[in-house]
Amino acid sequence: DDQDLGMVGPGGEQQVGPRGIAEEHGEADGAQDLDLFGIVVEDGGGDALGVEQPAHRVAEAAVTADDDRRALVEAVASLAATEGPDPAAWRWGGPHIARFEHPLLRFLPVLGPRSRLEAATGGDEWTIARGGIAPEGFRHVHGAGLRLVADLADPDRTLAIIATGQSGHPLSDHWGDLLPAWRDGRALLLSRQPARLRGEFRLLP
Repeated sequence: DDQDLGMVGPGGEQQVGPRGIAEEHGEADGAQDLDLFGIVVEDGGGDALGVEQPAHRVAEAAVTADDDRRALVEAVASLAATEGPDPAAWRWGGPHIARFEHPLLRFLPVLGPRSRLEAATGGDEWTIARGGIAPEGFRHVHGAGLRLVADLADPDRTLAIIATGQSGHPLSDHWGDLLPAWRDGRALLLSRQPARLRGEFRLLP
């Protein structure tokens, strides 16, 4: 719908869609991809409760709304350039990738990419599942490499998970086998007794 500028919301407020925002600021090109977004702009003389505001407050609100419109258009255009034109298809895990690399092999042209582990993750700087964001872009660069819940009353119920795998050898099956569980927020039970014996070492004097 090209007539998204000037729509009236359920409370009588004016609703301005992204195309209208873009046209208002001379940015109509490419604005057709912003239709899933909308901004509510209050009428000039009142707030959301219909209370009259002083003229200087109205002027400040108009400036803020103008900045908000421009910021929204710029942010959506930036995301569309990297994530595609359909906002419904955007996923936080796409750009928010946690990357794990070998401390030495990472610098080698062939072995570096082959030993690299990556996972699409949730979280950000302010969530319990912390996923700190890089200064440029949205890559996951800081978070919990180890998650552990210890039951001091019953040590056999201790839960833990690490981000990669138990082995530090890139050719081992256990180099990255715990990464899916870490990514999904799951944990392993660390009992003092193994579920089953896989081998035995005998130390002789």
